[in-house]
Amino acid sequence: MLQAFHILNNFDIPKGSSRDGKKDEHGNILADYTTWTSASDLKSKSYYFRTYDNSQIRSVDLMKMKLDSKDIVKISMKGNEIIKPLNP
Repeated sequence: MLQAFHILNNFDIPKGSSRDGKKDEHGNILADYTTWTSASDLKSKSYYFRTYDNSQIRSVDLMKMKLDSKDIVKISMKGNEIIKPLNP
């Protein structure tokens, strides 16, 4: 999975590099940067992602979800980056 994210790093668009926060016809700011990156592992049936605000790769095990449910399940992608100090 790490190799997939290393490959996807080549396509990251930094904030402000492509347009100046333009808005659509409804006044919503159009994203001008990579808001999230994701990859799927079909063998383990897991979905992996990281966001602009948190580069830690997180996962969702789809087999632990209620796959027969008719309800829509929302999983928050929000979260701040945690930087771990390594000083002794």
